Amino acid sequence: MKRKGLVIADIHSIVNPIPIYMKEMYQLLERIEKEEDPIDFVILAGDYFDRQMYISDRKGYLSLQMLAKLIITCIKRKIKLRIVYGTDSHEVNQYESMKELEDGIYYRVIHQIEEERLFDDLTVLYIPEEIKTPEEQEIYKEFLNKEKSYDFIFGHGVIQESMVMAALMMTKRELPATTHVFHVKDLEESTKGYCIFGHYHVHRKISEKVFYVGSYSRFKFEEEKEKGWMEISHENGIYNQEFVVNSFAPVYNTITLSAQSIEQFTREITTLEEEFSKNPENHYKIKLEISDDPNENQMIYDSIREYRNQYHGIIFDIILKGIGKGSEEEKEIEEQFPILYDPNIGEVDKIHYFCERAYGTDIPTSFIERVKNQTL
Repeated sequence: MKRKGLVIADIHSIVNPIPIYMKEMYQLLERIEKEEDPIDFVILAGDYFDRQMYISDRKGYLSLQMLAKLIITCIKRKIKLRIVYGTDSHEVNQYESMKELEDGIYYRVIHQIEEERLFDDLTVLYIPEEIKTPEEQEIYKEFLNKEKSYDFIFGHGVIQESMVMAALMMTKRELPATTHVFHVKDLEESTKGYCIFGHYHVHRKISEKVFYVGSYSRFKFEEEKEKGWMEISHENGIYNQEFVVNSFAPVYNTITLSAQSIEQFTREITTLEEEFSKNPENHYKIKLEISDDPNENQMIYDSIREYRNQYHGIIFDIILKGIGKGSEEEKEIEEQFPILYDPNIGEVDKIHYFCERAYGTDIPTSFIERVKNQTL
């Protein structure tokens, strides 16, 4: 019998503006309700939430409302929904607010590693993100080995072959307890079908069997690849997967320009004005290399201010010629602090790393996360 599932991760409710978030969530619900191509199960591979939400806040209210709608839709349609618990600083145990809906059959939240016979002909392994001591992490060997043979593995966390520097940071910290670093070989040999993880925000095929689904939406620059969910199926020992694009994900474009004079800057930026005007909801980052002539630069800066007032979705990243990417100064910084240049590592970990390396100060990541959220 054919079994079809939808795997989505890192929704991070609600980081984007409310209208975009609502469009994205209704798009998801519309797919789940599609009768001509029915879904048997839905996996939310961690981080539905972005931070602690409050019911008195409009975003908090809508976030919980849409989660409840997702759960109730699946229960009514007898679609099995499994939420694999993600990063605790994002989730903050907020699924407890939906505890009354958890029936153990059509809706469950997975907090600890476990296997489940999801259907009579389909066995899966769930790997939520858990903080464990090295001794406690030995439990993963019981589930990930050659003796096991799951149809699918769903998890949230760090896979070394895709998040190399993040894995290195975790092993170097020498904390008494941390999250586990997974390896493609262990995941591959334990599954007949696919292993799909959340946590890393870029959709990536790491091997023939192992994937990061990527975040459902787009939240910033450097995440310009397509966003969406994965649909997977199993029938008579044959496994298939496809990536479905989220058509409502915000657009973030990075454009590189070089202007050694105000005339050149005006000429270059004018060619982009039509695109800015046609797509006012899009986000643009202009990486602009300029000369070291202070007089020319002042005129360019004045012009940039005018453009920022006119087009609010534009930011400028100014690079002085000879001091930008590839310069000796840049190379020295990159050699001293390589992790700062790794796109796989989050801002909180980069700040923690820099403070530790530059100032010898071990600031807890939980504190950095809290301060960062307060300043957004």
